[in-house]
Amino acid sequence: MSNTVEFSESELERVKESEVVKKGGYSFSKMGAGNYEINSRYISSSGMDKLEEEGVLDFGPDNVTVVLEQTDDRPEAAHVLEETADTVTNKMGDYGNSWEKVGVLKRVMADEDGPQIVYLYPDGWSESKRSDDDVEPFEAVILADTPQKTSTFEENADDVITRLLDKLVRAYNLLFLKDEPDVENESTEDAGKDLTGYSSMLTSLIRRA
Repeated sequence: MSNTVEFSESELERVKESEVVKKGGYSFSKMGAGNYEINSRYISSSGMDKLEEEGVLDFGPDNVTVVLEQTDDRPEAAHVLEETADTVTNKMGDYGNSWEKVGVLKRVMADEDGPQIVYLYPDGWSESKRSDDDVEPFEAVILADTPQKTSTFEENADDVITRLLDKLVRAYNLLFLKDEPDVENESTEDAGKDLTGYSSMLTSLIRRA
């Protein structure tokens, strides 16, 4: 049966600096020329590299397994930032970068005639394709500016509509573009409930206007 002994990263560094480290009945030391031994078991320089990279070195059955302890001395704020980054990444996956799309959607809706498609050529742009030009143009869309809000009601209504569009993009993304949400406990049904909730808020605003 294999026995397991753990050495920390700092202890490993001490061994590499030719210090003998004893732990759990095992003696870990440097032999010279980048080679090591633990209780007379030979460890080559490549074996040491494997221990540092993979965190484990197994000498086989009925022998010993050397494990590198996983330590993390970073401040708590670093862990919070890491967790936040994971949450933001997952939410962006679920929401389909809705924070970028909502502004575009509002500008599309602000144009009564719909967005205008134009064609970009090296010497300028045209509202229609040039029949006598061999160059294939790039298509672009001209978006209208969103209207200025002139009252508290319009500001509040715009805020709620922004959130409605945000949830609408998320629902579309989860329904048609993803197999399952990245964030646990946030299902497509939740997106539908959010839409219902914000719709009721908008209706309440309209009634009070």
